[in-house]
Amino acid sequence: MRRSSPLVAVVALLATACFSEKPAAPEPGAPTTAAVTAGSTTNTFTPQTLNVLQGGTVTWTFGTRTHNVTFVPVAGAPQNVTNSANTQQSRTFAATGTFAYACTIHPGMIGTVNVVPAPAQPTR
Repeated sequence: MRRSSPLVAVVALLATACFSEKPAAPEPGAPTTAAVTAGSTTNTFTPQTLNVLQGGTVTWTFGTRTHNVTFVPVAGAPQNVTNSANTQQSRTFAATGTFAYACTIHPGMIGTVNVVPAPAQPTR
């Protein structure tokens, strides 16, 4: 009786995983748009953490209290939102990844945008 080597089993497993016909599914519930509210009477972002699909847009709504959105400087992070009140500002997320941000006016006022890959479009 001939035994299969462990190396053959590993190569077969990798080939199956790497050449699957199905694209990886996006995180369940990840929308193409999302909204964050900066507190008018508190120093909070609501929600503090959110998911959005790659290419999606997040809109921050600022009430009467001035806040900003300053992203940790990493590749793919969008442009910061300058000090704002009584307005809305949107940013589009072209790259996947985790993008942490803070209001630099109010210590401890932080948030995170998790950008997940958009579903692959079927080829014809």
